Amino acid sequence: MKKCKGLLQEFDEELWYAVIDKLIVHDSKHVTFVFKDGSESEWRK
Repeated sequence: MKKCKGLLQEFDEELWYAVIDKLIVHDSKHVTFVFKDGSESEWRK
């Protein structure tokens, strides 16, 4: 994978597939990102 300097300016599909295992949609205001290392990050609106 190519190296990135600084913040991403647009969606990077290669990076997404490299780090995300799955995305769990609980409802329209709550999702959980599950990373390949097993860690999780929740997003709530």
